[in-house]
Amino acid sequence: MKLGIKQAVLVATALTVVAGGEIGAMAKSKTIGKLTQVKLTKHTIAGKTTKYARIKLVTAQGKQLASGKTNRVGKFKLTVKKQNLSKLTFKLAASKPGYKARKFSNKQIKHAAQAKPSHSVTTTPAPSQPDKPAKPTPVKPNTPTKPNKPTSPTKPVKPSKPVKPSTPASPANPAKPTPSTPSRPGATLSAKDRQIAAKKAQIDAAKKNYYRVKDQLQPISNQIDDLTTQIHKQRINLQVVHQDYAVAEAKGDQQAMAAAAAQEKYLTDVINGLQDQRANLYPKLLPLDNARTQVSALMDELWVLDNSYIPEELN
Repeated sequence: MKLGIKQAVLVATALTVVAGGEIGAMAKSKTIGKLTQVKLTKHTIAGKTTKYARIKLVTAQGKQLASGKTNRVGKFKLTVKKQNLSKLTFKLAASKPGYKARKFSNKQIKHAAQAKPSHSVTTTPAPSQPDKPAKPTPVKPNTPTKPNKPTSPTKPVKPSKPVKPSTPASPANPAKPTPSTPSRPGATLSAKDRQIAAKKAQIDAAKKNYYRVKDQLQPISNQIDDLTTQIHKQRINLQVVHQDYAVAEAKGDQQAMAAAAAQEKYLTDVINGLQDQRANLYPKLLPLDNARTQVSALMDELWVLDNSYIPEELN
């Protein structure tokens, strides 16, 4: 009876694998686009590929350093704090549901970052022939003018009588200086620039709120990671028990088969219990997801106002 159940499970698993392979092959009919517009600095890398794709930055040994998502035009920007990307050998992995994943090697990334636009060719105009010099025309000398007759001397003017000095006028009251009202900061900016500045301020406030919530919920995240590690270890132990049961079944050792079946039930109960504990913790991380969504929405709104803006991925 036990052997019949195993054969049925193997048949169902094979059908699932075949069906899943066909569906996956049909879904992944597109491929992630090329990597362009690469800008590489010591701690950041930005570029452009397929929109809304997931981007991962990994080392040559496969360790993930950063991850992000391209915006609606395919632009992205990843930031690392410790590693020097200009000297590090790393790769970029791009994926998107319904698309065939794509990896960009370090050589491809560095080549794309060093690519420059082609220079325009300028042509020099051909020298024009010089014009023939014009013939000089002789100028007649001016006739001398006759000297003017000397004028008779004018008679001296008699001095006028001195005028009495007028009484000095009383000084007027000095006007009080009126203080000028200081201009508001940003008064010289255009309406669009003021909208961009306001949106950036909203993003800064939303990012501060995100990191505050992340620090508060960090103990819960650590518990989820610990439970995930325990579940993984117990599943490995369960695979070993399955192998022991198969060996005992081949030998016809009923006692060993019973022991393996009891151990299998115990490990299955342990795994189910750990999964239930982890599932109860996930809803407590909802405020963190809401804070991240708020930052992402504000970044999209800023990109609509300023297409040169590249959203940064939250750590």
